[in-house]
Amino acid sequence: QAAFAGALGLALGGPYRRGGVTITETWIGQGRARASSTDLNRAAAMFVVATLLLAALLALLMAALASLR
Repeated sequence: QAAFAGALGLALGGPYRRGGVTITETWIGQGRARASSTDLNRAAAMFVVATLLLAALLALLMAALASLR
């Protein structure tokens, strides 16, 4: 979560309400406090790219291991 928040320019934590009481917590990071729909789209795109990179890396690893046999 922290890596995605940092990449999107968002801060984590901060004050929130629980049971009608405001809980004051410090912000983590220097980004914006609120995520937008654009941020959600960017996060989904980053997730897809990271997944594809992992799949490519695993394919290369499997190919390298198969060539050793």
